[in-house]
Amino acid sequence: MRQLIATVVDDTLAKLKRDGVLRVTETPAYSIDPPKNAAHGDFACNVALLLQKAEGKPPRAIAEALVAHVVDVHGVIEKIDIAGPGFLNITLRARVIQRVVLDVLRA
Repeated sequence: MRQLIATVVDDTLAKLKRDGVLRVTETPAYSIDPPKNAAHGDFACNVALLLQKAEGKPPRAIAEALVAHVVDVHGVIEKIDIAGPGFLNITLRARVIQRVVLDVLRA
């Protein structure tokens, strides 16, 4: 599931770079982890915080741009909320989770 989210983050960063919203040349080694509080979604991502210095923008502004221009070609994201200074709290669509559970059960 992390790889699905990483694809969305990477595709969104690429779009923001192409559109001139971001100027960073290298994508930082961001993390995608379960949030400390399960009520905050399925995963949390710190990419906006890591781009702060390179972009010279507040991480929350970077997070807002990511959410506003999200590229989700596979339709895996139900919603993305911004928490604190710029963490992305990501909730997956139920069908994505069900598909992964089904794959695990079949294996």
